[in-house]
Amino acid sequence: MFEKKSKGDRNIKFRNLFSTKVIRKTRQILCRWGQKNYKNYPWRNEKIKWRSLVAEMMLQRTRANNVVPVYLNFFRSYPSYRKLSKTTVSKIEKILYPLGLKWRAVFYKKLGRYLVEVNGRIPRDLAKLKLLPGVGDYVASAWLSLHGGKRAIIIDSNVVRWLCRMVGVEMTGETRRQSWLRELVEMLTPEKDCKQYNYAVLDFSMTICKKNPICEICEFNKKELCAYPKRK
Repeated sequence: MFEKKSKGDRNIKFRNLFSTKVIRKTRQILCRWGQKNYKNYPWRNEKIKWRSLVAEMMLQRTRANNVVPVYLNFFRSYPSYRKLSKTTVSKIEKILYPLGLKWRAVFYKKLGRYLVEVNGRIPRDLAKLKLLPGVGDYVASAWLSLHGGKRAIIIDSNVVRWLCRMVGVEMTGETRRQSWLRELVEMLTPEKDCKQYNYAVLDFSMTICKKNPICEICEFNKKELCAYPKRK
């Protein structure tokens, strides 16, 4: 369905590729798949907002399965943000060590102090969220859409890889920063049911359209909605 584009093409007209019908079909496929294959990670059911924010900080550029034991250990050690604010950076480093995130420990400490100052209130605004310690564009968008009840788009390396395959563009280290990619994610992310869609796209790109994709069971390949060469 899609015309494959060359690596250097900077004028890809995705609005022509993704018609309203294709956008609707893409959402349907993802959400239907997501309902059947939902990953029940502990932070996805977390009702305490600051804890879910910490979880999203841990998940940035980290495998979700690796985060589970660290997440559980973290909140056994720091059940409240007040206790987190009083600990030492070195103690946080020890907890984060299995993830290779020791250098981020200082941000967790600063976040604990910030939360004490604002009595645990977390802003529901993307720009204000990004002012918090350790919170960048990905963490802010993920937390807003998955825990904050707001629509926000999610762009991580797995999502970028999936969309590049869908439209037949080679993924590079700069792709996530290119305007066409963000425009495409904006087009596909629904106004309603954003949380359901974002969980589905995260799980799908992590388990089906992974580095070595399982094309034989991919609905996008079956319905010829993907430009990636089918594996034999």
